[in-house]
Amino acid sequence: MNGKKYIFRENKGFTLVEMLIVVAIIAVLIAISIPLVSGALDRVRHTADAANERAARGAVMVAHIVGGGVEIWNGSIMQPATLKYDEIYYYDAGRGCLANTGTLEGYGQCARGDHIGKIIALKMDQHGNITMRWIDQPTGTGGGAAVNAAFNGPDNCCRPTDVKHS
Repeated sequence: MNGKKYIFRENKGFTLVEMLIVVAIIAVLIAISIPLVSGALDRVRHTADAANERAARGAVMVAHIVGGGVEIWNGSIMQPATLKYDEIYYYDAGRGCLANTGTLEGYGQCARGDHIGKIIALKMDQHGNITMRWIDQPTGTGGGAAVNAAFNGPDNCCRPTDVKHS
């Protein structure tokens, strides 16, 4: 072979340099994918909160359309109730219904809207206008001063334009 000797390695396997290159490539791929995955999880949480808001608004509208005669969770059982205007109700995401007690498990997930561990409180006026806020857990039935103050504060709900799909 042209007077040159070729030396072949008899041992099989990878050299240390080859292994370090593979580990470096994997580390770069992981570093690139972590922000992508965490951004996707944030969008999913935000979309879940927006879906709960739509469901809560729908539950109040159904109660309004059927004349207020709906079943409402009272903390231990579902009971027939008439929706009263300008009274605060809570949305129970686990049961998919309205509740007149604030002792519900917090289901807010989105850090962007500061909803983590909060629940949705709603009230509707006699014209069918719905006001909705994400609030901390109140105790007992009714609103209380903290819940009423939340309704006088800024709107902290998701907007359809806030949810971006990529």
